[in-house]
Amino acid sequence: MSQAPAKTFRFRLLHDTDMSPWLASTKTFFNQIVEFYFGVIDRHHKILKLTTLDALRALEILTHKTPKTPEPEIPLASVSTLISTAFRRAAINVAIGAARSFYTRLDKWKRDKADAENNRKKFTDKPPVPPRVWNYNPVFYVEQRKKFNGTSILLKLWTGTSWAWVKFKLSGRKIPTGWKTQSPALVKTGKRWALTIPASKEGFAWPESIEKQLKKSSTKICSVDLNINDDLAVCVIQKADGTVEATKFILGGDCLQHRRKKLFGKAAVKKAETNAAAQTGARNNVSIWSKVKQIDADTAHRVSRRIVDFAVAHGANVIVFEHLGRFKAKKGRYSKAGNSKRHFWLRGKIFKFTEYKAWEHSILISRVSPANTSKRCSECATDVFRYDTEVDVNNAYTPGAPNFLCPACGKRGNANRMAAVNVGRKLFRRYLEKPGEKPSGVLTPYEGGSPVSQDGRGTSQNVRR
Repeated sequence: MSQAPAKTFRFRLLHDTDMSPWLASTKTFFNQIVEFYFGVIDRHHKILKLTTLDALRALEILTHKTPKTPEPEIPLASVSTLISTAFRRAAINVAIGAARSFYTRLDKWKRDKADAENNRKKFTDKPPVPPRVWNYNPVFYVEQRKKFNGTSILLKLWTGTSWAWVKFKLSGRKIPTGWKTQSPALVKTGKRWALTIPASKEGFAWPESIEKQLKKSSTKICSVDLNINDDLAVCVIQKADGTVEATKFILGGDCLQHRRKKLFGKAAVKKAETNAAAQTGARNNVSIWSKVKQIDADTAHRVSRRIVDFAVAHGANVIVFEHLGRFKAKKGRYSKAGNSKRHFWLRGKIFKFTEYKAWEHSILISRVSPANTSKRCSECATDVFRYDTEVDVNNAYTPGAPNFLCPACGKRGNANRMAAVNVGRKLFRRYLEKPGEKPSGVLTPYEGGSPVSQDGRGTSQNVRR
């Protein structure tokens, strides 16, 4: 990521029903001003070549009556004479953003059309058009708001004829310390009104590159193995010398699949009863599939949060995942249940959510190839046996089996944990092996490290949680 951590906090406005018309009037009034300034920019395209601040000043000179410009070229008074300075400038900035977006798309359409004509190809794309409906959320600058304390706020609203200060109680999660808030925006979702407040982290420490960090002996990484079984994620804290300091199992895969299966059953029953898609072309069971997505997103957020908290608690500087691609269902190779789990695997969501959560703590994210991470011993790189129970050990590799046994060094244990260790050691090999050096095949040792990985029994969390 190339910028400091930022997030948006959402607060529900608690108010009487008689306040709803004022909130709606404020939004309507704001969009009238945005539409007006979009039209001004449409008549003066060169304004978009200026910086945002210079463009704002130019638009005010063109529209706002002052002692220096008593008769502006396009007077804003045609909309209203009661527009406050902060409200006007907020609308101008939104209009500039809307205009830049529109003209960027228009320029791209012109270039694509010209390229098609030069190559004598048929071009059927329609040109972009300006917004037909103006539905931007009003932004409240400092002069439009007062006394925000996380539980209440004063907002200056347009009643339809005049301005009025109104106090609202707020409902939402507390903004943590160390985050600098910016101007809130008024948002309507259904029948409810809310404030969305963007915030950025203050005093953010920009991390060094992964290569520089891994060359330090004190650097720790958190390697993660993602799975489709009950172990949604297995996390291991390790150092470059091969020392494994802690392990964490994040469970919940079986419960997640059970919840999905119940919803799949409901969807199948309703589809058989109504067959709405076949009759009208409408989508079946929209609410049920929406709930499946919500459950998956919630689970991915919970897992990613636990991964980041585990890395922070042990001082890890990097979190590394396997670079997992797309998995397609293969009839005959996997069971129906196995294909279902692969189809709904949360690997992408967990990686994406972990990435931005880790960035708040100056932790970098990396990925390595998943090849052989579950097949080779983390100590001697020999192909292992995988089995379900002790009686199943038959010198064979059973895909997906929870346990492993190395025939060379005798190491045995949880196969997912072994894979997590191998994921981390692949990252160390990427940066610590010298260019042109022939890989030894063994994932350890490293520069100055011990030849065999040692579990940090005193501080580890080698228990299933």
